[in-house]
Amino acid sequence: ALSPGTMRELDVQSGDVTAHANMGGLNYFDVESLVGRSGVGKILRPVDLAAVAAPVNSLADAVRALRNCVHACTLLANQSNQIRNSYCLRVSLITHLFTQVLPLPLPFDSHQAKAGRCFWSGQRMKHETQVEVLQDVRLLARHLATACLSLRTSRTFDAARLVCFASMVCVSDAVLRIQADDFPSPVSQHYNGTAPGPVTAFALDIGDFAAESQALLLTDPYLATARAQILE
Repeated sequence: ALSPGTMRELDVQSGDVTAHANMGGLNYFDVESLVGRSGVGKILRPVDLAAVAAPVNSLADAVRALRNCVHACTLLANQSNQIRNSYCLRVSLITHLFTQVLPLPLPFDSHQAKAGRCFWSGQRMKHETQVEVLQDVRLLARHLATACLSLRTSRTFDAARLVCFASMVCVSDAVLRIQADDFPSPVSQHYNGTAPGPVTAFALDIGDFAAESQALLLTDPYLATARAQILE
Protein backbone atom coordinates (compact mmCIF):
# COMPACT_ATOMS: atom_id res chain seq x y z
CA ALA A 1 0.00 0.00 0.00
CA LEU A 2 1.12 3.53 -0.74
CA SER A 3 1.49 6.00 2.06
CA PRO A 4 -0.53 9.20 1.91
CA GLY A 5 1.03 11.86 -0.22
CA THR A 6 3.16 9.52 -2.28
CA MET A 7 2.67 9.04 -6.05
CA ARG A 8 3.60 6.10 -8.19
CA GLU A 9 4.77 6.47 -11.76
CA LEU A 10 2.56 4.56 -14.18
CA ASP A 11 3.92 2.93 -17.29
CA VAL A 12 1.22 3.60 -19.91
CA GLN A 13 3.00 1.74 -22.67
CA SER A 14 3.17 -1.52 -20.76
CA GLY A 15 -0.49 -1.43 -19.77
CA ASP A 16 0.24 -0.85 -16.12
CA VAL A 17 -2.58 1.73 -15.94
CA THR A 18 -5.38 -0.84 -16.25
CA ALA A 19 -3.97 -2.92 -13.43
CA HIS A 20 -5.20 -0.37 -10.88
CA ALA A 21 -8.77 -0.19 -9.62
CA ASN A 22 -11.25 2.15 -11.35
CA MET A 23 -8.93 2.55 -14.33
CA GLY A 24 -10.79 0.29 -16.78
CA GLY A 25 -11.83 3.30 -18.86
CA LEU A 26 -8.25 3.62 -20.09
CA ASN A 27 -8.24 0.10 -21.52
CA TYR A 28 -7.18 -0.18 -25.15
CA PHE A 29 -9.48 -3.16 -25.83
CA ASP A 30 -11.45 -2.82 -29.10
CA VAL A 31 -15.20 -2.93 -28.29
CA GLU A 32 -16.47 -2.39 -31.84
CA SER A 33 -16.77 -6.12 -32.36
CA LEU A 34 -19.30 -6.32 -29.51
CA VAL A 35 -21.82 -4.00 -31.15
CA GLY A 36 -23.61 -6.71 -33.13
CA ARG A 37 -25.84 -6.38 -36.16
CA SER A 38 -28.09 -3.38 -36.53
CA GLY A 39 -31.84 -3.94 -36.25
CA VAL A 40 -34.20 -3.64 -39.19
CA GLY A 41 -35.98 -0.30 -39.25
CA LYS A 42 -39.78 -0.20 -39.09
CA ILE A 43 -41.64 0.61 -42.28
CA LEU A 44 -44.73 2.79 -41.94
CA ARG A 45 -47.21 2.41 -44.77
CA PRO A 46 -49.47 5.44 -45.23
CA VAL A 47 -53.21 5.03 -44.74
CA ASP A 48 -55.43 6.83 -47.23
CA LEU A 49 -58.54 7.63 -45.21
CA ALA A 50 -59.83 10.04 -47.85
CA ALA A 51 -60.28 7.20 -50.35
CA VAL A 52 -63.43 6.12 -48.49
CA ALA A 53 -65.08 9.53 -48.84
CA ALA A 54 -65.52 9.29 -52.61
CA PRO A 55 -69.08 9.82 -53.91
CA VAL A 56 -70.97 6.60 -54.61
CA ASN A 57 -73.01 6.81 -57.78
CA SER A 58 -72.87 3.20 -58.99
CA LEU A 59 -72.36 -0.30 -57.73
CA ALA A 60 -68.70 -0.20 -58.78
CA ASP A 61 -68.20 2.90 -56.61
CA ALA A 62 -69.78 1.14 -53.63
CA VAL A 63 -67.54 -1.91 -54.05
CA ARG A 64 -64.50 0.34 -54.37
CA ALA A 65 -65.41 2.24 -51.20
CA LEU A 66 -65.85 -1.03 -49.27
CA ARG A 67 -62.55 -2.36 -50.57
CA ASN A 68 -60.70 0.84 -49.68
CA CYS A 69 -62.20 0.82 -46.19
CA VAL A 70 -61.13 -2.78 -45.58
CA HIS A 71 -57.62 -1.96 -46.80
CA ALA A 72 -57.36 1.11 -44.57
CA CYS A 73 -58.64 -0.78 -41.50
CA THR A 74 -56.15 -3.57 -42.14
CA LEU A 75 -53.25 -1.10 -42.28
CA LEU A 76 -54.47 0.62 -39.10
CA ALA A 77 -54.73 -2.72 -37.29
CA ASN A 78 -51.32 -3.98 -38.36
CA GLN A 79 -49.61 -0.67 -37.55
CA SER A 80 -51.36 0.05 -34.27
CA ASN A 81 -47.99 0.27 -32.49
CA GLN A 82 -46.90 3.06 -34.86
CA ILE A 83 -50.17 4.90 -35.56
CA ARG A 84 -51.89 6.44 -32.58
CA ASN A 85 -55.62 6.09 -31.94
CA SER A 86 -55.98 3.15 -34.31
CA TYR A 87 -59.26 2.00 -32.74
CA CYS A 88 -60.80 5.47 -32.89
CA LEU A 89 -59.81 5.89 -36.52
CA ARG A 90 -61.33 2.54 -37.47
CA VAL A 91 -64.62 3.27 -35.71
CA SER A 92 -64.88 6.72 -37.28
CA LEU A 93 -64.00 5.42 -40.75
CA ILE A 94 -66.48 2.53 -40.74
CA THR A 95 -69.25 4.65 -39.25
CA HIS A 96 -68.62 7.31 -41.88
CA LEU A 97 -68.79 4.70 -44.64
CA PHE A 98 -72.13 3.18 -43.65
CA THR A 99 -73.92 6.34 -42.54
CA GLN A 100 -72.67 8.94 -45.04
CA VAL A 101 -71.03 7.28 -48.04
CA LEU A 102 -73.06 4.17 -48.83
CA PRO A 103 -76.80 4.62 -49.41
CA LEU A 104 -79.03 2.49 -47.24
CA PRO A 105 -81.43 0.13 -49.04
CA LEU A 106 -85.14 0.73 -49.31
CA PRO A 107 -87.63 -1.79 -47.88
CA PHE A 108 -87.78 -4.70 -50.32
CA ASP A 109 -91.60 -4.73 -50.32
CA SER A 110 -92.02 -0.97 -50.85
CA HIS A 111 -93.33 0.58 -54.07
CA GLN A 112 -90.06 2.42 -54.67
CA ALA A 113 -88.01 -0.76 -54.35
CA LYS A 114 -90.32 -2.64 -56.69
CA ALA A 115 -90.00 0.21 -59.18
CA GLY A 116 -86.22 -0.23 -59.23
CA ARG A 117 -85.36 2.93 -57.28
CA CYS A 118 -83.38 1.15 -54.59
CA PHE A 119 -79.63 1.57 -55.00
CA TRP A 120 -78.90 -2.06 -54.16
CA SER A 121 -81.81 -4.12 -55.44
CA GLY A 122 -82.34 -1.94 -58.52
CA GLN A 123 -78.97 -2.82 -60.10
CA ARG A 124 -77.73 -5.89 -61.91
CA MET A 125 -75.08 -7.77 -59.97
CA LYS A 126 -72.77 -10.67 -60.68
CA HIS A 127 -72.11 -13.48 -58.25
CA GLU A 128 -68.50 -12.44 -57.63
CA THR A 129 -69.60 -8.89 -56.80
CA GLN A 130 -72.24 -10.17 -54.41
CA VAL A 131 -69.72 -12.37 -52.62
CA GLU A 132 -67.19 -9.54 -52.39
CA VAL A 133 -69.68 -7.10 -50.91
CA LEU A 134 -70.78 -9.59 -48.25
CA GLN A 135 -67.18 -10.51 -47.50
CA ASP A 136 -66.14 -6.87 -47.12
CA VAL A 137 -69.08 -6.14 -44.81
CA ARG A 138 -68.15 -9.16 -42.70
CA LEU A 139 -64.53 -8.00 -42.38
CA LEU A 140 -65.59 -4.46 -41.49
CA ALA A 141 -68.00 -5.81 -38.88
CA ARG A 142 -65.12 -7.67 -37.26
CA HIS A 143 -62.94 -4.54 -37.30
CA LEU A 144 -65.76 -2.50 -35.79
CA ALA A 145 -66.47 -5.05 -33.06
CA THR A 146 -62.78 -5.24 -32.14
CA ALA A 147 -62.44 -1.47 -31.99
CA CYS A 148 -65.67 -0.94 -30.03
CA LEU A 149 -64.68 -3.47 -27.37
CA SER A 150 -61.30 -1.73 -27.00
CA LEU A 151 -62.66 1.77 -26.30
CA ARG A 152 -64.51 3.34 -23.44
CA THR A 153 -68.21 3.65 -24.09
CA SER A 154 -70.39 6.72 -23.83
CA ARG A 155 -73.92 7.52 -24.87
CA THR A 156 -72.89 9.08 -28.15
CA PHE A 157 -70.43 6.30 -28.92
CA ASP A 158 -73.03 3.65 -28.07
CA ALA A 159 -75.46 5.31 -30.48
CA ALA A 160 -72.88 5.41 -33.28
CA ARG A 161 -71.87 1.77 -33.02
CA LEU A 162 -75.45 0.51 -32.72
CA VAL A 163 -76.65 2.45 -35.77
CA CYS A 164 -73.56 1.43 -37.73
CA PHE A 165 -74.08 -2.27 -37.02
CA ALA A 166 -77.75 -1.96 -37.97
CA SER A 167 -76.74 -0.31 -41.24
CA MET A 168 -74.41 -3.22 -41.97
CA VAL A 169 -77.27 -5.64 -41.40
CA CYS A 170 -79.53 -3.72 -43.79
CA VAL A 171 -76.90 -3.64 -46.54
CA SER A 172 -76.17 -7.35 -46.11
CA ASP A 173 -79.88 -8.15 -46.16
CA ALA A 174 -80.42 -6.23 -49.40
CA VAL A 175 -77.37 -7.71 -51.14
CA LEU A 176 -78.22 -11.25 -50.09
CA ARG A 177 -81.70 -10.95 -51.63
CA ILE A 178 -80.31 -10.09 -55.07
CA GLN A 179 -80.23 -12.83 -57.67
CA ALA A 180 -76.95 -12.73 -59.54
CA ASP A 181 -77.13 -12.59 -63.32
CA ASP A 182 -74.47 -15.21 -64.04
CA PHE A 183 -74.91 -17.65 -61.13
CA PRO A 184 -77.85 -17.18 -58.74
CA SER A 185 -76.78 -18.36 -55.32
CA PRO A 186 -78.99 -21.04 -53.70
CA VAL A 187 -78.64 -19.13 -50.44
CA SER A 188 -80.07 -16.01 -52.05
CA GLN A 189 -82.91 -17.98 -53.64
CA HIS A 190 -83.94 -19.48 -50.32
CA TYR A 191 -83.54 -16.14 -48.57
CA ASN A 192 -85.71 -14.17 -51.01
CA GLY A 193 -88.22 -17.00 -51.49
CA THR A 194 -87.55 -17.77 -55.18
CA ALA A 195 -86.07 -21.26 -54.68
CA PRO A 196 -88.04 -24.20 -56.12
CA GLY A 197 -90.42 -25.77 -53.69
CA PRO A 198 -92.71 -24.57 -50.93
CA VAL A 199 -90.46 -21.82 -49.56
CA THR A 200 -91.18 -18.28 -48.44
CA ALA A 201 -88.90 -15.28 -48.11
CA PHE A 202 -87.14 -14.49 -44.87
CA ALA A 203 -87.36 -11.10 -43.21
CA LEU A 204 -85.58 -9.32 -40.38
CA ASP A 205 -87.43 -8.29 -37.25
CA ILE A 206 -86.46 -4.71 -36.51
CA GLY A 207 -88.50 -4.46 -33.32
CA ASP A 208 -85.58 -5.03 -30.93
CA PHE A 209 -83.55 -2.31 -32.64
CA ALA A 210 -86.47 0.10 -32.41
CA ALA A 211 -86.77 -0.53 -28.68
CA GLU A 212 -83.03 -0.30 -28.00
CA SER A 213 -82.55 2.85 -30.06
CA GLN A 214 -85.31 4.88 -28.45
CA ALA A 215 -83.02 6.40 -25.83
CA LEU A 216 -79.91 6.80 -27.99
CA LEU A 217 -78.14 10.15 -27.87
CA LEU A 218 -77.99 10.91 -31.59
CA THR A 219 -76.04 14.15 -31.78
CA ASP A 220 -74.99 13.50 -35.39
CA PRO A 221 -77.75 14.20 -37.95
CA TYR A 222 -76.39 11.45 -40.19
CA LEU A 223 -76.94 8.91 -37.42
CA ALA A 224 -80.48 10.15 -36.83
CA THR A 225 -81.24 9.92 -40.55
CA ALA A 226 -79.76 6.45 -40.77
CA ARG A 227 -81.84 5.27 -37.80
CA ALA A 228 -85.01 6.57 -39.44
CA GLN A 229 -84.15 4.76 -42.70
CA ILE A 230 -83.41 1.53 -40.82
CA LEU A 231 -86.76 1.64 -39.06
CA GLU A 232 -88.55 1.94 -42.38
